[in-house]
Amino acid sequence: MQRKTTVALLVISLLIGGLAGVYAFFANHDTGLISCPALLANVSYTNASGFIAVAHPIGMTEYVLPPDSVGHLQITYSSQYNNLTSSMFAGRVPVSVINTNNNTIQETYDLQVTIISMQNPDPHTVIVNYNIASGSNHALYLLGFPSTCPGTLLNVGTSPYQGPLPWSANSPIF
Repeated sequence: MQRKTTVALLVISLLIGGLAGVYAFFANHDTGLISCPALLANVSYTNASGFIAVAHPIGMTEYVLPPDSVGHLQITYSSQYNNLTSSMFAGRVPVSVINTNNNTIQETYDLQVTIISMQNPDPHTVIVNYNIASGSNHALYLLGFPSTCPGTLLNVGTSPYQGPLPWSANSPIF
């Protein structure tokens, strides 16, 4: 009887440890070049304007914005389980330029992402309206909107980016 109890406790410990490991992996996973924080909410892109095209390479969303122009994007953050507040989404949106020649990603201030309005219609939803202002440089950017990983692609140019992304050779995006 004592042996069965010991085996049962060992099996339960392994299951709990395994579940904790799975949670830790998905709560803060690493995509090779990009470390992703825990995802707080589901993201829905709506009411985009000013963009030439919207594409969906390898499970991501990519917007194409002409040089020297402004695009408008509304993002709805929602969660069935978490109470969401506007302050969770009010910070600066990090912007990185993707150098596709040498597979590097570097933070930049060439592109301006500005929150123009925010609504919190219920405890599980926050709606944020952004303006994205491009400069004259043709470049591929990674926008670090909250709860997106590795982020949202923005190509300043005339068509969607067709090449490989730096992290796609290293590991998949989870």
